[in-house]
Formats: sequence, structure tokens, C-alpha cells
Amino acid sequence: MIAEPHTADDTVAVGRLLAHQRRQLGVSLEDATRQLLLSKSQIEGLERGEPGAFYNPQFYRQALRKYAAYLQVALPELPATTEVAAPVLAPALPAEHFEPPSRTHVYLAVAAGLIVVVGGAGWFIARAAGRAPATVATVVTAGATGRPVEIPADIPTDTPAAPPAPPVTTPGPSLDVPQAQEVAASAVGILTVDDPSWVFIRYADGSVVQRAVNPGEQLALTQRMVYLAAGTRTVHVTVADRMIDTRPFVTDKGEVRVSARQLETWPFPDLPTAVPPSASTP
Repeated sequence: MIAEPHTADDTVAVGRLLAHQRRQLGVSLEDATRQLLLSKSQIEGLERGEPGAFYNPQFYRQALRKYAAYLQVALPELPATTEVAAPVLAPALPAEHFEPPSRTHVYLAVAAGLIVVVGGAGWFIARAAGRAPATVATVVTAGATGRPVEIPADIPTDTPAAPPAPPVTTPGPSLDVPQAQEVAASAVGILTVDDPSWVFIRYADGSVVQRAVNPGEQLALTQRMVYLAAGTRTVHVTVADRMIDTRPFVTDKGEVRVSARQLETWPFPDLPTAVPPSASTP
């Protein structure tokens, strides 16, 4: 039977004995935590004689008895409290120093709180009303399911000027039943996607294509592109029977953006495009 842990030195001595007994029995800390449903830090606190590892002295005493019984170490009946350094509290002020708040003070505090709440709500509402709309330029319907596909408004404007965009048409196949479509014989390339996505294309003659594309659908590329953007990273482009790797053009948002300079390296065939007449042309 070990000495009763009345002081800090006693708790340290008891903890050392428990740690020695655990090692003699070949019990690991993990085994003890699993069997006693205590954390590893609590087991270590018991073995170091640190009641502060527990929420209060009562929990420490209960865990100590439980751990000693598990290790087959006989403990005497512990006192009602185990000495733990109590926090030093500031001396209490005399009762006459405390004055209950007057009714006027309470009313003023409530009024001030209401002003803060109402003013803050008004500020947020005004800010939301004056905030620019979300960067969505076009919303088109993808297939028969009617799922909206958003086209961002941050398409660069440094590409050749384009005439007004043609009206967006509804893609043929449904999102739920993807079907392959025949590509026009005059196409110079094909664009497909693995996920439903919006696609924005600006051609060399200034024309623009913006629409939703579904998996299984083939979008024909009719001429050289000067800008390409898509709302998914799973874009596949074939130009002149050559598969283009679009992975280098994926942005942090998971979109594909290819500029005019980057598209100059793609193997588009030399096709006649609409060129405005020069002033020197007779």
C-alpha cells in the first residue's frame, strides 16, 4: 500500500510508482488510454503527479483510483479533496461599493444597442444595394433539363472587336442522355467537354460563339480562334487531327482561358477570313 498523496510531493511519488508498475507489466500508454477511456495526456499527468491535467481535483482522484486498480496497485482511501494550488483572487470590495444601475442607465444602454443594430443593418443593406452585380454576362439553358450555365463577364476585351453576339441557341442533346453530333465537314477542329459547361469563342473574323456544351456533344470550330474560354477544366480540343493539351491553360478557378498569343501556336490551317479593306486598296 502506497502513501496517501496529501501534498504535491506525494502525488509525484504516487505517479512515479504507477509509471514504474505500468512498465513492469508491459502496458503501453496506448493500451492504458484504450482500456481506461482516458487521454494520453491524462495518463501522463497521473504518472507525473499533475492534478492539473484534469478538469478538477475530483476527476483527478477518480482517475487515480481507476488507474491504480488497473495496474493492481493498492491505494488507501483518498481524502475528500486533494491539495491543488488555488488561484489567487483579488479581495472582494465592500458591499457599499456596488450600486445597482438606475432605470435610466438601463434605458440608455438598450437604446444605444438598438441604434448600433439598426445602423449596422442599414449599412449592410445599403452596401448590398450599391454593390455591382455578380460577374455573369450570359445565362444560357443547357439542354432539355433547363439547368442554367453561367458565362462570366470578365472575358478580355483586348481581342479584335466583334459584332453583336448572335442570340444564344439551346444545345441539342440533354444533359442526362449525352449523344454525339455530326460535325460539319468544313470544320477545322472539334471541341468537347466531360462536364456540362459554358463555352466562349472569338474567331479571327470577329464573330463570337457563346453557348452551353454538354458531355457527348461535339462543337465544330469553323476557323482560327483568337480567344477561347470554358467553365470547366475538362475541355478537349482537336485541331487538324491533333489533340491539343489544354491543361496548361486551366486557371485557379478551374476554367480554361486561352489568349490570342497562346492560340497562335495551335495548328489551325490557313483559311480565308473576313479582312477589312485597306485604304490603299484600289
